[in-house]
Amino acid sequence: MLCFTDVRTATAGDRSDCDRSFSSNEQLHTHGQVCTGAKPYTCTECGKGFSHHSGYGGHQLTHTDERPYKCTECDTSFVEVSKSKTQQITRTGERLYTCSDCGKSFIRPGRLKEHSRLHTGERPYECIECGRTFNLSGELKTHQRIHTGERPYICSACGKSFRLANSLRRHSRAHTGERPYACKECGKTYKSSGDLKTHQRVHTGERPYSCSDCEKSFSDVKKFESAFTIPHWGKAI
Repeated sequence: MLCFTDVRTATAGDRSDCDRSFSSNEQLHTHGQVCTGAKPYTCTECGKGFSHHSGYGGHQLTHTDERPYKCTECDTSFVEVSKSKTQQITRTGERLYTCSDCGKSFIRPGRLKEHSRLHTGERPYECIECGRTFNLSGELKTHQRIHTGERPYICSACGKSFRLANSLRRHSRAHTGERPYACKECGKTYKSSGDLKTHQRVHTGERPYSCSDCEKSFSDVKKFESAFTIPHWGKAI
């Protein structure tokens, strides 16, 4: 059974671009809602929509204090049974799912599936605005904020907003003074891992940014870019 373009109105022969096939109508219907973006299950508390009934049921528990699934290894309880199972495997350190290409192992099968795309080159999530493709659905969701302008992460200290959670964390250090990245060579600390990496080139001598017209090179990309904002060797760079 091939994936229909719209599971609510499609007839035999209508197909989506994914051409995935399924052994039952139920599996086809569930997958088709993902393809079409249909979210027929709506939370009455907050209005959030869901493609699958299971996701809808699990979400509704977040509006209550009910956490029915308890980890057998510790006292932590969860709204979803899948998260309880993941917690149990995390506590035991068991990694049942192994990549056949490189031998790396994972706690969850979904993580293995995502990792396998690094070997196959598969990028199944495509932006409908610009056509760019991604390995992970989360990467696509983050990318789409470029088109929508959404900036959901807001600094509680100054109100500045960001597209990425990591950007907010880095920004917050300007308020807290936190500098968690320390150089092992000299002990100097930095707010971001990128700043630390740039600094470490002082010790290694690495200068990866070089001019294609001369032999001048730089350890810092910002210094490289600022050096060539004026005409260089008779032409603008």
